[in-house]
Amino acid sequence: KPIADGSGESYKYRMKCLMVYNKYLQLQAQGKSKLRAKNIIMGMPKFGKPAPTTLKKWLITGKKESKKQPFFPTYT
Repeated sequence: KPIADGSGESYKYRMKCLMVYNKYLQLQAQGKSKLRAKNIIMGMPKFGKPAPTTLKKWLITGKKESKKQPFFPTYT
C-alpha cells in the first residue's frame, strides 16, 4: 500500500475523496445539475451523509487526486 506522499492525508481518505468526486461526475453526466448532484451525495449512507463543508473538501481533494498519476500503473 503506497504511503501518503507527505500530503498528510491517508490513502483511504484520498480514495474516498476520489470515489465521491467520480460519483459527482457520474451524476452530472446523467443530466443532474451541480446542486442536485451534491444533494444526492449528501443523502447517501454509503458516504456517511456528509455535511456541505465536508463534501466541498472531498470534491476538491478528489479533483486533485484524479489529476495525479495512478497508484498502480497498467502494463501493456
